[in-house]
Amino acid sequence: MVFYVYLLTSVETGGYYVGQTSDLSERLKRHNALLNKYTRKICPCVLLYYISVSTRSEAVRQERYIKNKKKRSSILRYFEQHGVRVPKN
Repeated sequence: MVFYVYLLTSVETGGYYVGQTSDLSERLKRHNALLNKYTRKICPCVLLYYISVSTRSEAVRQERYIKNKKKRSSILRYFEQHGVRVPKN
């Protein structure tokens, strides 16, 4: 099974959120349906980057590592170096 660490960004405010999941499309739908209390204030949001890993424990480890980076520029740099950028539609 594949797991993902992802970066969402708000369409309206530019805010961002880092999370992990095994189903990116379903998770994005849940975020935009306001089912996550941490992303309600930044919705609607779009997927900006994701990183694929092979285990949930690796996804959790990377998510924690990224969330410990306090500066937005550090988080973006990490995703630019390790992730896949999602094209804008």
